[in-house]
Amino acid sequence: MTVSIDVNPVVDVGEWQAYVEKHPDSSIFHLPQWKTVLEETFPHKPMYIFARDAGGHVCGILPLAYVRSRLTGNRLVSLPFAHICGPIADTEATLYGMVDRAFSLCEDLHCRYIEIRTTQALSLDADVGEGFSTYVLELSEPERIWKTLSMRRRSIRKARESGVNVKDDDSIEGLRIYDVLNQRNKRDLGVPAQPLSFLTSIHRHLKPWYHLYLADIEGKPVAGIVTLSFKDTVNYAHGASDPRYLGLRPNDLTMWHAIEESCHKGFRHFDFGKTAYSNLGLVNFKKHWGTKELKLRYYTYPKASASLSSGRTGKGYRIVTGIWRRLPLPITRILSPLAFRHLD
Repeated sequence: MTVSIDVNPVVDVGEWQAYVEKHPDSSIFHLPQWKTVLEETFPHKPMYIFARDAGGHVCGILPLAYVRSRLTGNRLVSLPFAHICGPIADTEATLYGMVDRAFSLCEDLHCRYIEIRTTQALSLDADVGEGFSTYVLELSEPERIWKTLSMRRRSIRKARESGVNVKDDDSIEGLRIYDVLNQRNKRDLGVPAQPLSFLTSIHRHLKPWYHLYLADIEGKPVAGIVTLSFKDTVNYAHGASDPRYLGLRPNDLTMWHAIEESCHKGFRHFDFGKTAYSNLGLVNFKKHWGTKELKLRYYTYPKASASLSSGRTGKGYRIVTGIWRRLPLPITRILSPLAFRHLD
């Protein structure tokens, strides 16, 4: 079968979306709407590789973004701010054809490296980083999941007894409330927060799949999480909380509310998102929900290239995060959009 492979060809958006929705290995980040979010928020140049069969129909997609940065180096990534977005195709030959084209593109653009993020075990002349996993909960009746929880049950009950209330709020006003929590939380963690422009773009373009849960105590916002549901899976996108109230366990109740609602809506999986092995506290938190570990494979080419994903445990990283924690919130709010685009 003759297959053509091109970078940034003109593709019918409807056909593109339909292909992603039916492919078993696709994620929400393969959708054309995510490309729009990236283009609208960041200066990264989309370099999407499409394969088409003899009839001109899409038979493979490898989304890439060309990240140009004097701080972190020029690179190709599939995709920024997505934990899984590897190549999808109808045949193995087409998949590897697209990857070969991506490696050539990396050389043509003189990038430091290309990073392909997937769960697939691929036979590539590339290094594979396995420092990250995601943790997936199989959904069923809420009562059945509740019985499997031990430590989390106590935390959820404590939150309820402390007066924590969780509500669904997909409004732009709710998103702004979440942004305030997120800015403080990320500053305390020593990392830049997602820009509000990024969050509002996701809210606008991924509306059918977007959901926000907010927790409050007597009307004061204390925690929130954003989920993106696609096909049969609800993806935990990101979350934030006020550290002054962590002892009341608002994060546990907010997560349980999202899981319970996902069960009622008929979803089959709840994906807790990317976690570094080195972050033992977060790993244990996700394991205590009865999840199964799914290893993430981040392939980098050329070999021995130090990708940004694997460079967040060294002394330099600890120094930078330490400095960031000491900055006043008004300063980190200004600097976050400038710094965040160089990451991931």
